[in-house]
Amino acid sequence: MLAGAAVEALLLWAIQNHEQHHAGSITAVVGPLCAAHTLTKAPAPNPARWELREYTEVAAALNLIEPETAAQARQPRNFRNLIHPGRAARLGQSCNRGTALAALAAVELVAVDLTP
Repeated sequence: MLAGAAVEALLLWAIQNHEQHHAGSITAVVGPLCAAHTLTKAPAPNPARWELREYTEVAAALNLIEPETAAQARQPRNFRNLIHPGRAARLGQSCNRGTALAALAAVELVAVDLTP
């Protein structure tokens, strides 16, 4: 879903910007996120190589987004790969208006949180 990609792009920008102004902030939150099993493994050193899960959890840990926004941003993660028909059939899931609106809500909430 394109909305999930938009959330990724917004969070990537915010995380990179935060790290530029607060060097080491990503490293400081990744360890505790891994220890708490919020992240199953440490993400790649370059945030441009991350996935939605890493962006969402790191942005939430850095307080770049509100907890409610993080919860909404987690929703599209389960539906992004449903553009692949084989995967959708295997999982017995479908992308519909409701899932699309949930992803769009995540974009809006992230944009609001990141707006000064």
